[in-house]
Amino acid sequence: MILLALLLQAAPAPTAEAARLGTDIARSGTFSQIAPTLVQQQTDELVRDAKELTLADQAALREIAAATGRTMIERVTERMGVAYASALSEADMRTTLAFNRTDAARRYRAAEPNAMAAAAQSMGGMDFKRDVLKAFCAKTGKGCGK
Repeated sequence: MILLALLLQAAPAPTAEAARLGTDIARSGTFSQIAPTLVQQQTDELVRDAKELTLADQAALREIAAATGRTMIERVTERMGVAYASALSEADMRTTLAFNRTDAARRYRAAEPNAMAAAAQSMGGMDFKRDVLKAFCAKTGKGCGK
């Protein structure tokens, strides 16, 4: 992990054009599609859990949450843009952007949250470490007490 951080720090800063392309990719990708929904869900939970607030206070809380959410989404989007710009060539980014603007890509992004939810749900009983140790124990007779 430390090595990865050092490599990322050592990478040259992307050009302004590369950073713009990377940010455009981030804005046209899945994160930018689902982040506002997550912000709204979190906001609704905040308001629901703050039963003592007046309607005016709830409106103020929602306004602050919306502004905070926009700021956080923009910050993450910019960082993703720099990461894309550092990992992809400008030609690759232009190709990715062209795809992201197609109807197929829009349908893919629309389907992705449900696919992710289905994957998460299917993992409900899974425990990677437990299953590996169980298989290791069965094969070697070691580590069976854990």
